[in-house]
Amino acid sequence: MGHSFTKLNLGSGISGPLALNVITLEQSEWKSVDICAAYNPHECYDISTGIREPDNTMEEIWMGDFFEHLLRLKARFVIAECFRVLKPGGKIRISVPDMAIVMPKWLESNGDIGSDLIWGDQDELYQRNSIPSAHFNGYTEATLTKMLLSAGFKGMKRIGIHKNWCELAMEAYK
Repeated sequence: MGHSFTKLNLGSGISGPLALNVITLEQSEWKSVDICAAYNPHECYDISTGIREPDNTMEEIWMGDFFEHLLRLKARFVIAECFRVLKPGGKIRISVPDMAIVMPKWLESNGDIGSDLIWGDQDELYQRNSIPSAHFNGYTEATLTKMLLSAGFKGMKRIGIHKNWCELAMEAYK
């Protein structure tokens, strides 16, 4: 019988399980999911097409520096999917760049600060955003709260995870 996970690390990225170190050192209950097989997640698939977990089965979901990589319509769907798979009382945590902080810094610096936080990495050779590190959406506390509320989440609060100048980290409950 396989391992039974109770928590999801969605968009686990190149750091894989190490990406969880910002929120926990106990990682045995966490399943990492990413679209990129080279990152060695537990499961490899496109989360924007649905989360492959049954309803009301997960205790916690972490999306660290991933959510801004989804198109707005897909992001709304992913938040609804997170709500679906979380147990009642389950917790979601999301960390993204805070556009309310990043955009003014970018404007004040004439584009020298924050470009990568707004658009993601740039591919200089082909002169386009690098996939999968392109940013397709930006959030403020108000817009992320509104999205979480629309999916049914409650108890939203801003938290510190990375504790860097541009972080918007939110926690909410089903």
